[in-house]
Amino acid sequence: MKCILLQGAPGIGKTTLIKKVVENINKSGITADGFFTEEVKVGRGRIGFDIVTLKNERGILARKGSPNNSAIKLPQVGQYTVYLNDFEKLALPVFNNVSLGMGNIKKVS
Repeated sequence: MKCILLQGAPGIGKTTLIKKVVENINKSGITADGFFTEEVKVGRGRIGFDIVTLKNERGILARKGSPNNSAIKLPQVGQYTVYLNDFEKLALPVFNNVSLGMGNIKKVS
């Protein structure tokens, strides 16, 4: 299994690149597994981030502010409340799959 980690400055096209690569991989019949984060905006303002798997499953990763009706204290990162349930449900299975083939991870900066 080959793994690629992609990082870079905001707005340079990391998510666009991943979407195009996955589209081409899927067309060739190869199965890809992974996830990316996507900005969530209202108008021109960012309100948070979603986690999106390469199988098009989507969950809330973080939102500005605190949930109104939460009896459980959720973690905060800066101005964002982090929703661990969706992250654990969607991202952890990917990490578990990757851990089976750790020798093949590639980082692209």
